[in-house]
Amino acid sequence: MKIKYTSELMGLMAIFQQVTRAKLKDCFFDSNSLLIFVVEPNELGKAIGKKAVNIKRLEKSFNKKKSAVDNIADEIMHAYNLSTNSVAVAKKLELERQADSSR
Repeated sequence: MKIKYTSELMGLMAIFQQVTRAKLKDCFFDSNSLLIFVVEPNELGKAIGKKAVNIKRLEKSFNKKKSAVDNIADEIMHAYNLSTNSVAVAKKLELERQADSSR
């Protein structure tokens, strides 16, 4: 999957960085149109914020009615357990397969 950086996506990335002050590595929409932000591993706590305050601010900024906090909590647990239900783990495995097939 090739990521296309549109002006909308760049704007969302800018909002994320302004709100969280976390270093953003990448941002993309998955196949379910879920917006995924990829931060440096040591920046995850900063991105979430104390008591998930940054997530709540982002939720308001992006006008999302669905609870981003719940989605992020689920994703963190899936990734922690290296579950294939994790979007991040699935994306990592897909990128590794693509890299292996291109060799």
